[in-house]
Amino acid sequence: MAIERDILTLTQSEVELQTLHETVYRDLFSHVGVALWVEDASLLKEEIDKIRSRGVYNFRTYLTRNPAELLRFLSLIRVVDVNQKAIDLLQASTKREVVKGIRSFFTNESFNQIREEILFYIEGGNSYEYESQKQSLNSIVTTSSIKTVIPDDCKDSWALWYVTETDVTENKKLQLLLNQHQHTFEEFTSFRNKLLSAISHDLRNQFGNLIGFSDILVERFSELDDAKKLDYSRLIHQITVQTHELLNNLLNWAKMRDNNLNLTYTTFSFTDLLIECERQTMYLLKVNNITVQVSNDEEVYLNADYNIVSFVLRNILGNAIKFSKNNSTIDIIISKAYGKVVFAIKDYGLGMSEDEIASIYNVNIPQRIVTNEPESAAKGAGLGLILCRDFIKRHGGSIKIESQQNVGTTFTVYIPEEPR
Repeated sequence: MAIERDILTLTQSEVELQTLHETVYRDLFSHVGVALWVEDASLLKEEIDKIRSRGVYNFRTYLTRNPAELLRFLSLIRVVDVNQKAIDLLQASTKREVVKGIRSFFTNESFNQIREEILFYIEGGNSYEYESQKQSLNSIVTTSSIKTVIPDDCKDSWALWYVTETDVTENKKLQLLLNQHQHTFEEFTSFRNKLLSAISHDLRNQFGNLIGFSDILVERFSELDDAKKLDYSRLIHQITVQTHELLNNLLNWAKMRDNNLNLTYTTFSFTDLLIECERQTMYLLKVNNITVQVSNDEEVYLNADYNIVSFVLRNILGNAIKFSKNNSTIDIIISKAYGKVVFAIKDYGLGMSEDEIASIYNVNIPQRIVTNEPESAAKGAGLGLILCRDFIKRHGGSIKIESQQNVGTTFTVYIPEEPR
């Protein structure tokens, strides 16, 4: 009797311990911080073994040749249980909705990942992790990090698969945003470094020219006639103006990047503005024997920021002069169309490559500012073109560039007559 009583007590203790284990398991299963479900894939394992017994060993090839088999394989996996976190993740109301409709949550991407998961287990693996898209009962697509594990005592039967799922949609969005910002930062850093390098090169050349011409004046002043003195003085003045313009370009570019550039709108005659820009470039036109021909059918008035439009016109005209051949012509055509003032500046000079044109439209620095050009092609044009593009865009306009190397370039600028 004592032995029977001890056996009965032991049996009751085992039952109580088993009940305790089940309670602890159920509590952990229900309240764990991730979506969790239990699957029984024993029928799938039996089917895999049957197919293998027929001499099929390469299941990747088998599924490629028989794609419908994947759906049949999935139908042999039974969902045993899911926790509340899984129900919430899939936006279901009850556990039954998840268990009965688990396949409806898969997307095409999900099926591809599950195919790889099954192949992994067929090849002897026991833990598989991947990211995949899922859609909830409300058809909301999310991205999940999924991990499946087959316990050691179920490796042969696949009677238990533990599956955990974590919604990483927001993390993916943040990562994508971070990557985009990183790309933008790297692009801007590269742009800035090229820009500073190019401007340093330009300034060194300009100051070198200033020192050279001023040395001639200082050392040979008494030997030079008045005409030569005037020529050297004009050259020094022109180089000084160009250097000042380059520094202004850099300052304006910085303001544009920081969104600190405010536009001041006034109504003015475009013809008068053009005359003023020609006057400022008269010396370069004379030195290179370049003629400007203007064509306009009527007086054109524009309501815009005078200084900004002057900057754009002066830069493009100056650029045309710099890259024109000596003894050539620059054509300027002014017109109005669809509420916009249109002016085209056409030179017959060096022309531009497709890459140089594309770089002006892009945020990257134009090729001319970072490559070695012929001596007649003055440096510093690149930054000015960047600013022209951005300033015109700020006015609600656009720039069109047409060019052929060794033939010439045409810049056509469209600016709204009135602010938008």
